[in-house]
Amino acid sequence: MSDEDERLENLDEQPWVGIKTQSGNSIIVKYIFSHKSYELLLSDGISCYYERMEAEELSERNKETNPSLELTQGKLLHLIKSAFTGERNVKMIVKKESDKIQCSFTYSISGTLFQWKIIARRQVERMKSDLLSPLFQMAEELSRRQAVLFTKLREKDKEIDDLKNQGVKCSRKHLETPIFDESLFHESMKNAKAFKDICKDDDNMGFSPHLQRFYKEIMKKKCESDDEDIPASGSGNNASNSPVKSVRESPKKTSDQMRKEANDRKKAEEYNTPVVQSKKKKKLKI
Repeated sequence: MSDEDERLENLDEQPWVGIKTQSGNSIIVKYIFSHKSYELLLSDGISCYYERMEAEELSERNKETNPSLELTQGKLLHLIKSAFTGERNVKMIVKKESDKIQCSFTYSISGTLFQWKIIARRQVERMKSDLLSPLFQMAEELSRRQAVLFTKLREKDKEIDDLKNQGVKCSRKHLETPIFDESLFHESMKNAKAFKDICKDDDNMGFSPHLQRFYKEIMKKKCESDDEDIPASGSGNNASNSPVKSVRESPKKTSDQMRKEANDRKKAEEYNTPVVQSKKKKKLKI
């Protein structure tokens, strides 16, 4: 697997994190940072937007947004990442256009303002692959696990009933539990205050830590299943004589590679646009 494929796969498996915007609404983001780059996927609940930034692009954008700050690449990436990890209390300013979304934020470091802007391009197809499909699969898997737990509870009730028939008694009254009734359980959960509170919270687009781990499990399993579906080179009795090449041998570009090249072309156009420079200011090294 190439470095590009590995990075994209790792981004797929990252969980969604909720971020509050200045307007009070929420967006969700999944991201991955390396020592020289970052890539992230944003969603406003309507579509998905993707950005990948490499070392040279990071340096160019930093010169544009922070002309008075001279930052090492590692420090710059840490400052950007801290806006998403909760290390800094920042509010994103979100501006949407027809084919992209811009998220900017500002905070103070060493008495100087640090600014950054994310310019992510719309990728409609990832709304299904990275959000909708995994959510349906999570719901289906949670339902399956609930059914397994209900079966275990009924088996435990039978075991306890057998012990009682043999004369065994519970040593402490408060530890006794009634026989599990699935209908009563569902009715109780339906009328619970916590359930009502969850249903009223329309602005909550984040996952709890438990669901973040669960989402990661789902995406990892999906990636493993996709790898299993790709035929290995030379497999099968007549693989060497087959006129059809395997997916890995195909010279055609993948959709991710085409998206990457399209993003690179758009970024090149942005960076080649002449910018009127103000008088040079002394840079603050951090």
